[in-house]
Amino acid sequence: MTRLDSVLRNRLHLRSILSILIACLLYVGLLGEAKPAEVYHQTMAAASDTAALGLTPQQKKKIDTIFTAFVGKATPGGAITIIDKNQVVYQKGYGLCRLSPKQAITTKSLFHVGSVGKQFTALGIMQLYEDGLLDYDDPIGDYFEGLQRFGTRLTIRRLLNHTSGIADYDEDEELYDAILTEGDGHPTNADLMAVLSEQGDALFTPGRAFHYSNTGYDVLGALIEKLSGQTYANYLRDHIFVPAKMLATFALPNALKRSKVCYSYTEDEEGPVPEKSDPFDLINGSGSTFSTVEDFFLYDQALNNNLLVSKTTLAEAWKPTKLNNGKLSNYGFAWDVVKYRGKPIVAHSGSWLAFDSYYMRFRNERFSIFVTLNLDYAQPDAEQIAKKIADICLFGG
Repeated sequence: MTRLDSVLRNRLHLRSILSILIACLLYVGLLGEAKPAEVYHQTMAAASDTAALGLTPQQKKKIDTIFTAFVGKATPGGAITIIDKNQVVYQKGYGLCRLSPKQAITTKSLFHVGSVGKQFTALGIMQLYEDGLLDYDDPIGDYFEGLQRFGTRLTIRRLLNHTSGIADYDEDEELYDAILTEGDGHPTNADLMAVLSEQGDALFTPGRAFHYSNTGYDVLGALIEKLSGQTYANYLRDHIFVPAKMLATFALPNALKRSKVCYSYTEDEEGPVPEKSDPFDLINGSGSTFSTVEDFFLYDQALNNNLLVSKTTLAEAWKPTKLNNGKLSNYGFAWDVVKYRGKPIVAHSGSWLAFDSYYMRFRNERFSIFVTLNLDYAQPDAEQIAKKIADICLFGG
């Protein structure tokens, strides 16, 4: 290890120590704050006093009606959090977290957030950038010898903005089967990296086009592990979830916490059918995170307060991507960078098993919506629900 490598790893080690120290201080109350179990509720109590004025009873009824159209007393459902200028204005659960035995969805219920979790991977990479451990334009082959075969144009930036040309295993049956076989039916990132080092060609020259790739984000998950010396789950816990006080949120694997999550349900002729796991559950980076609508309020706050990365670093994530031909792709670092009804937003959807989520932030209005469902047959889906809520709250719908 060179002297520079030693300095850089010391920086990362210091970040880890500080994160752990903050967590400990929070628990014993030495920072003059409430203990973690109380932090959210005190924040909510303060917010709710003002929040009651944020939405009218008519607006709340319209939002509830969106859900009652497809959620019954004995069906799966979902949960929402609506945030206006750093305060929760509405937060609620609908339907059942588990059908048998019956367990109601609350604002504390844990849902798999699917590809919305790519934002945590991107934040991890941005933190490592701030720590001097990588540069966005480094070839990924500089870190993984097996990926040198893709050439120097395949950079970390291209993986972040889905312009790498790396095939998505969800669309490439041969690649999917090879990864599954390599991992004896339960593959990890190491299995995925082993397959990528030997099999498959890039779909196009990196930077030529946008092509969504879960594979690419799982490579980024492996990069976080390599540079941090931690598992992906532990890195996110120490550097994102604990600093943001998202104490219910976790990344897989975590058998204890997973035993408490909602089940997700698809539908057949006899009704809802639970989907509890997937062979690729242990591959991290593209989306392996469970969270609650309460914690997503805290995540939203962390972004607003530049708690996880600097304002300048986060701004880079919210820029459209310039392709090789000079045209723009409306995707940054795990964010869609688009407009809704003329207003600039950053957003992302997510689905895994039969979970469905959507997170959108109106940049100028400081208004955010997070919708998460534990069924995949809802009409409207999570994204459509979020936009209906936006219509009600911002556009007089």
